[in-house]
This record gives sequence, C-alpha cells and structure tokens, in this order.
Amino acid sequence: HIELTVSPFYHPILPLLCDTNNAKIATPDIRLPARRFSHPEDAEKQVFTAIEYFEKLFGYKPYGMWPSEGSVCEEVFKIAKKAGIKWIATDEDILAHSISKKLRDSSMNIISPETLYIPYNYEDVSVVFRDHVLSDLIGFVYSKWESKNAVSDFLKRISNIRASLPSDRVYLISIILDGENAWEYYKNDGHDFLKYLYESISSDNRIKTITISEFIKNFGEGTKLNKIHAGSW
Repeated sequence: HIELTVSPFYHPILPLLCDTNNAKIATPDIRLPARRFSHPEDAEKQVFTAIEYFEKLFGYKPYGMWPSEGSVCEEVFKIAKKAGIKWIATDEDILAHSISKKLRDSSMNIISPETLYIPYNYEDVSVVFRDHVLSDLIGFVYSKWESKNAVSDFLKRISNIRASLPSDRVYLISIILDGENAWEYYKNDGHDFLKYLYESISSDNRIKTITISEFIKNFGEGTKLNKIHAGSW
C-alpha cells in the first residue's frame, strides 16, 4: 500500500541548476542575475546521489521521484531517464502549460477531467500531475474543519470527479502535498482525519487506492507529451 520515492539529494530546484534561464519559461517577466548559471552535471549528481543513498538504505532502487517543489523542465526528464527513474510527479499547472489547455474555470472547477486524471510520458519517463485543489484542501483548509465533515467534503469532491469522467478507462487522481507540514495544524495531529479518510475509502467500492508504479504497470506508461513546461508547484 506504500511506495517509497526519492527526491534530489540536497533538495535543489533542478531546472535552475540546469539553467537559470529556465526561470524565464516559468515566469517570463522575472529579473535574473546578470551572470547565467548552468550546471546540468550538478543536477544529475543530485539525482544520482539521492538514488545511491536510497538504495543503500532500502536495498533497491526507487521507481519514482518527486523533484523538489515539483520543479521540472525537459532536462530533468532526461536526467531521470538516465538514472533509471520510471516516473515523476508534479503539479497540474505544468500540464496545462505543456499542452496549452485550460484545465479549470475561473472558479477553479475542473473543466477537463479526462485530461488531468491520466498519466503521461515524456522522454520515456511517466509523469503524473497532482490535483492542485484537492491537495491544497488537505494541506491548508481541512485542518480548520471537524474531521468527519472534512472527509465527507473530500469524498464528495472525488465522487463528483468520478461522475464527470467517461467510463472508457481507469483514471488516476493524484493528491500530493508536503507530508510534514499539514498535520501539526490538525486536531490530534491529523490522526482523526486520516482514520476517517482511510476507513471511508476502504468501505467505498468506487475508489481504489493504488501506488503510481502499480497504476503504470497495470494500465500503461501514459500518453505521450511533446514538451514539458518548465516550472514548479
């Protein structure tokens, strides 16, 4: 039920290590230092060192990588492929920019669920894009709610997503957040919320929890992407 993943060793922002000009892709009006910094070999070292450390601790190489802050660019995928990483996760806004398509309306309602809730593939590395809204609800909002009400709202949202999707295939909702930050703001350190959440999911036959590697193995490595937009969550 759990898949361990790796992040670059010292938590660098990989696209900026590869080339600080990548910041211009994510934020065109940003002001950068006059001296350009470009050391993709350093970015590669960060990934390989992390994998080596992971393997030393756990006895096997990780399949997946969460790049620090979900930061990606095309070079990051090339490094990941070279390192043997099978999948990367990042934010839905990266997908929207990569395919030049709006995924949500002005009220942040999803308008293209069949586009978001599937894995993709770039440079022979699979990539999943997190649901930004669901992830932030857990990270920043539900801590202020009564636990059962929060879980009820969360599952209602997932049910609405399910109802909006065509029945032509299996879909994947990726919920990703900083695992260490949220729980201190919840009552009982989040234990009540998580207990109700997993109990509710376990008793709902419409929802199946699954690791990303398992999903990719069972349902394919993802739809091909022609490009990856540089950016982070």
